[in-house]
Amino acid sequence: MKHTRRTLLSILSAAAILGTFSSHSFAEVKLTKAFTDNAVLQRDVPVCVWGTADAGEKVTVSFSGNSVETTACDTGCWKVQLPAMPGTFEGKDLTVKGATNEIVLKNVVVGEVWICSGQSNMEQPLNSWGQARLSCSEEEFTGDYSFIR
Repeated sequence: MKHTRRTLLSILSAAAILGTFSSHSFAEVKLTKAFTDNAVLQRDVPVCVWGTADAGEKVTVSFSGNSVETTACDTGCWKVQLPAMPGTFEGKDLTVKGATNEIVLKNVVVGEVWICSGQSNMEQPLNSWGQARLSCSEEEFTGDYSFIR
């Protein structure tokens, strides 16, 4: 029984070690979850783009005619800085290319990035505070605000 347990433990240990090495050998370049399709990058300031890849892997980020290259550090992290760009409503592809894969984000624009936070009462309009709101305008729900994301 001891011999079987020891053999099983050795096999499991070897599998865990091999699995660890093999998963790092062929990792794909990844982009942090902050970047998605339909994103807005802040205009008129340099924009950082970052993610992970294999240690030492070359990573290239391309957007709107700009291309920046870097190499992932020993822990697999990488970061590039795109130059400041003027605002535009034209959606473009942001491409991140590594040794084994490529990520393409669609319809990325450059403009004003506003971050709002608060509680559920942020939905309430200030002009009717304390009054019951009986109806909403149809435009509020069906308006064409394609440039607001």
